[in-house]
Amino acid sequence: MLAIIRAHAAEATAPNKTTAYNDGNFVLLGLVIEKVTGQTVQDHLTGLIGELGLTSTSYPTGDTLPEPYVHGY
Repeated sequence: MLAIIRAHAAEATAPNKTTAYNDGNFVLLGLVIEKVTGQTVQDHLTGLIGELGLTSTSYPTGDTLPEPYVHGY
């Protein structure tokens, strides 16, 4: 994943003018979480979800989402 992220230059945008969405930032954030906590992202976020008492929130890892779920469009 890092090789793919490095291969594509970041899109420069003027502040408060446009937004450039990039999934690569989530990959990098996950690597930071793993380095800082010593846990996988899944383990860390699942623990955090439990600590915060977010009973309708989950970290799905399979092919299906738990019901009910919000559709992404």
